[in-house]
Amino acid sequence: MKKQMIFKLMTCVLLGSFVGCHKPVKGVMLLPDPKSGIPAIYAETGGSVEFKSEAPEFVITWTGKNPCQETELAGSNHQSVTCTIPKTTEPGTYTYTVDEHLLPPGNGQPPPTFPPFQGVMYIRPCPRPCYW
Repeated sequence: MKKQMIFKLMTCVLLGSFVGCHKPVKGVMLLPDPKSGIPAIYAETGGSVEFKSEAPEFVITWTGKNPCQETELAGSNHQSVTCTIPKTTEPGTYTYTVDEHLLPPGNGQPPPTFPPFQGVMYIRPCPRPCYW
């Protein structure tokens, strides 16, 4: 019984490596300091990208078409936001803008301001065949 289970597991692993099937990737993007440059994001249809920031509040909007299932992407330093990419999303390049809202320092001064910054997300389909 145990040998059969090991054989089945090894067969599935070997077959999976030949056909290239896998679950779509779930990535996490920590939004950087806007002065340091924004890395590009590579995502897969059917997957998701989670955005995190150290800013008290942030909002992500899309220039052109929104590739996410979610219509509103607003989060905080305590709550990340997830962009779920449907399998029907067209492969291509999508541009997003991040607007971070900072809290005042507490001494009566206004909060520091940074202009919104843009990033790029490249979306491609899951390799074929993909059964997940």
